[in-house]
Amino acid sequence: SAHYNKRVFLMKGIPEENFSTQNLIRRRRKNEDIARQRAEGRLKDIMLAQRRNKAKEKDETAKDPEFFAKKYRQQQRSYVVYKRKKHAVKDRAVPIEQTGTGAILALRVKTPKKASKQEMQLLSQMRLTRQHNAVFVPNTIENLKTLKQCENALVYGYPSKTLIEDLLRSRGFAKVGTKRVALTDNNMIEEALGDLGIICLEDIAQNLHTNEHVDRINDFLFTFLLTRNDKMNNKYGKTDKPRVYGGILGLQTTTQLDKIVRAY
Repeated sequence: SAHYNKRVFLMKGIPEENFSTQNLIRRRRKNEDIARQRAEGRLKDIMLAQRRNKAKEKDETAKDPEFFAKKYRQQQRSYVVYKRKKHAVKDRAVPIEQTGTGAILALRVKTPKKASKQEMQLLSQMRLTRQHNAVFVPNTIENLKTLKQCENALVYGYPSKTLIEDLLRSRGFAKVGTKRVALTDNNMIEEALGDLGIICLEDIAQNLHTNEHVDRINDFLFTFLLTRNDKMNNKYGKTDKPRVYGGILGLQTTTQLDKIVRAY
């Protein structure tokens, strides 16, 4: 190899004292080409594997009728629970009472796959379109009836003022035009809600705690997006509440609601 390099270099007119440098340059260039080819090959393999997996999943989903049958059974089970709760509220078998004075905090703990179409319509009206979404709801009898009908997919209750302030500070976002902006500037709050006497984050928390101007505050705030927690999801997200009374879903005490929301 050294003799071949020497002959090639002499033919090119390269001085003999530069042979080692030229060898190093050629070897480095060759190694770079090999590394680039290997990287391109790995990238192509990854892309092909992703395409095969995607096509395989698509074929399996399209060809497997059990997927649709399971989804239908879950929705029918949820619909039976929803209809039972609806008739219980209509016939006044379940007393609907305002046990608290502040706004209600509702947290969705179940996926859309496990909710019936009727429940999905009510949840979308309350802006609970996705799992782990949370919103403040005005404390009225009508809203309590709606929450009671959908409690198979919800956890709700009267939050403490400390929990409201922590939610606003850590997960609170405002609607500024079409943008989603964190609640870090009191001037932004004053511009949107100053006519109601609300000029800072503490004023928002106080109004929610006393159930005042909840609709205007909801128009100003984005839905709270909580994170996924596997332990809580196994406990609440995979649980049904077929009974009218009892169960771990539905209305919670202030202490229980505080623990649940802080876990997400």
